[in-house]
Amino acid sequence: MSLSTRWHRLDAAAWVHRLLVLQAVLLGLVTIGVFFLGAIAGMVWVTLIPAGLTVLTGWLAHAWDAGRERWTWWTVMTLGVLAAAADLLRLASGMSVLTLLHVLADAALLALLIHPDCSARLGRPSGPRSATRTPGGGGPSVSRP
Repeated sequence: MSLSTRWHRLDAAAWVHRLLVLQAVLLGLVTIGVFFLGAIAGMVWVTLIPAGLTVLTGWLAHAWDAGRERWTWWTVMTLGVLAAAADLLRLASGMSVLTLLHVLADAALLALLIHPDCSARLGRPSGPRSATRTPGGGGPSVSRP
């Protein structure tokens, strides 16, 4: 099996969702750590920043999985490019294993987003799921009024 065939058979949309969920979980762990450090320093309000990022990432993961096509692609792509640029700047100032891993995760996310499976979302109309699509993706279609 050639590399081109493997690339086209890859379920990129599902992998984008998995990466977004992984980022939300990791940000949740960071939020807990910042909360405890903020509690020790008497600045618990600092927890709002990672908590907001956690909520945003979880919401984007849900929206991606729910089939909100066009705007989720653009949002994830924009945030991915910004995160990759920030990580490259941090990497230029000094080598860090954590920063290098984050750059690799950003590169993987951006590569998955340009996959035909994901970029095809740009051609479909934006908005909630189609009226003929079943909630949860399985079973017979249900028409909504």
